[in-house]
Amino acid sequence: MTSSGRRKTPRPKTGILQLLQKELKTFDEENRPLLHDQDERLQLCLVLLESPVLTGLSEAQRFGRLRARKLLFDILRRLGEEVFFLFATAISITRLSRISEETVLEVRQWWKTIRKCPNGLTIKAKEICNDEFKQKYTADMPKDYSSTNQPPPTVVDIEFAELLNFFQKYELGSPRLKLMCPLFGSPLPWIDINLDSSSERTARIELSLRASEALVKYIRVARDLTGVTEVSN
Repeated sequence: MTSSGRRKTPRPKTGILQLLQKELKTFDEENRPLLHDQDERLQLCLVLLESPVLTGLSEAQRFGRLRARKLLFDILRRLGEEVFFLFATAISITRLSRISEETVLEVRQWWKTIRKCPNGLTIKAKEICNDEFKQKYTADMPKDYSSTNQPPPTVVDIEFAELLNFFQKYELGSPRLKLMCPLFGSPLPWIDINLDSSSERTARIELSLRASEALVKYIRVARDLTGVTEVSN
């Protein structure tokens, strides 16, 4: 506490991009050994890739590890070996599990501005991402990105009320929905909605594990209040 008796305001966490920028500066043209913290995070990531679901973890922890693992493979495929290596040596697994698509796009734009990747980083990245590594994890790589040069997605701003009003137009077509919750939260829980009888116009709402838990809790409370019997398969 300060002399005035007030608690110090905690420092804000360093952003993901700032951490990667700082990490990049630790590499030069020489193939130098990793720093202790870098090697420690890298080894934890390699364990994550090998064994994402460890015994003794809560469901939320398992979900976080699976999401972090998916993100690392996503980064490797979309942004390349060097950026993958930076993520693995600079970012903790907990923070990896919380990285958004917006942050990935931000990192991608930053990486495009790097004129020359340090040779030391390239060497280290290729030592990890060798042919044996790629062959071992080919099946785990996301298939929805065909090129690292793919343009960023178009972003359309909409109001929450507009989204609700849109779906309410099709309420009669999908009066009863199913929340699908895969084991361990991978893939993420989702709800499919048919917007017409032809099944040509469908929608899928994806929820985080905590959001799906909150939704189930809300529905149960609402049904208890109204006396509706819960139905599940």
